[in-house]
Amino acid sequence: MADASEDALNHPGANPDGPDLEDEVQDYRFLLTTAQAQKIPSRGVKDFEPHGTNLQQATLDASREAMHMALSTTRFHQTNAQRAVYDEMKNGAWVINEGGSWAKSVGMPRKVPESQRHFFGIQKNSDKVLENEHLEDTISTGKDEEADLLFSNPSVDDSSLKAKKKKAQKRDNEPRLWLLPEEALWLIERGTLEISWPTDAGEDMDEALPMSLQAAHVAFLGMEKAGGLTLEEYTVYQYLKRAGYIIFRAKDNLHNVPSYKEVRKSPTFSSFWKSLFSKQPPALTGRGKTGPLVPLGLYRSYDDIFRMLTLIPTINPKSDTNISPRVEDPNALNVTYHVYKARPGYKKTAPGPPDFYFSVINARQTSVPTEPQIDALLKQTPYHPPDPNHSLYKKLKEGYRDVILAVVDQGVTSFIDVSEAGFGQEKLWGREKRPFKGGKRGGKGGGRGRGRGRGRGRGS
Repeated sequence: MADASEDALNHPGANPDGPDLEDEVQDYRFLLTTAQAQKIPSRGVKDFEPHGTNLQQATLDASREAMHMALSTTRFHQTNAQRAVYDEMKNGAWVINEGGSWAKSVGMPRKVPESQRHFFGIQKNSDKVLENEHLEDTISTGKDEEADLLFSNPSVDDSSLKAKKKKAQKRDNEPRLWLLPEEALWLIERGTLEISWPTDAGEDMDEALPMSLQAAHVAFLGMEKAGGLTLEEYTVYQYLKRAGYIIFRAKDNLHNVPSYKEVRKSPTFSSFWKSLFSKQPPALTGRGKTGPLVPLGLYRSYDDIFRMLTLIPTINPKSDTNISPRVEDPNALNVTYHVYKARPGYKKTAPGPPDFYFSVINARQTSVPTEPQIDALLKQTPYHPPDPNHSLYKKLKEGYRDVILAVVDQGVTSFIDVSEAGFGQEKLWGREKRPFKGGKRGGKGGGRGRGRGRGRGRGS
């Protein structure tokens, strides 16, 4: 039912022939020359077991010191890094000045709530109403110097003032880019986004306190009830982002999940002719609880015998093509991310159907999923029957529903592809035989030709 998803997450830059670095002591001295080198540093030499020599101890000390120096290096943001402000109520961030190529695949535009409008220099509606009422009073009384200048200056047009006011209100009500906690934390680690702590109304954003990387991990990770981001979910998110995929939260992207619509084809003459001779006679279907599995009778093909031997009932995946909603039970499995392949012409406002469905699982808190849990998880993915023209084994591998389990165990992630295969729908008997290629005499691919060697009667 499950196998490792090697095709779905095959990183193009991975080196399958490289050594396994998980359980060995690493040599980090190559980090000292990383700043001067213009290419990716090669992996260090591994020591398999200690043998107590001074040379090995000196090598380990130098490697450990190089690792400490690399970790203590000060991280700097890019000079053109974008700015954002932290929203502690929703556990996310608002981007102040949107820009950069990353904005094409990260974040979604949302309307700014009243409590965060001062981040963008937008006044609250009550303050704008008071300001407008004060301006109308000064113009009507003519007691203010500003109002006198407005009346005395013939170049000032009331219609132009209203147009500017309308334009400013439209700009203030425009949606701004909203970042989820995993998106904000990913951009901070890249150094392309600088997030500041929130300020009070009336304070300048230039005086806001910037958020460090350590503080960002503390602020964004956790708070499952108010935004929700666990360490396991972020581990899977950053792995997929480094692999070049585009990721959406499943609960925010349900409108892009396709619903299955069966396409009914009009019956042809050949299908009608087959239906006349495919019906089984009553003598073959009538079988009691006792007696032989295959009673005596006249059988014109092996298909009739195999049908008699089909005793175990199977579930038909075609019986239920609907998508089930998320399960609110904390012990249940749910689809966490919708993952897309990077392709030309992609738009985050209209991404289309997802390419993969991921469910993040904490291996230390979750036991092996049961059959009802897997079945409920598969019901959250769309029904997509395999291509009938594909081979038998390919149709069994693709299945009718598919989900990838991302099992995280203390930072080590394993991907398992689980699909709902229709073994009962794929019969080993009654299949149409493919035409045999070849069979011609002589030439390529055909029977008994003259061959390339020397036949009998030739001299040596």
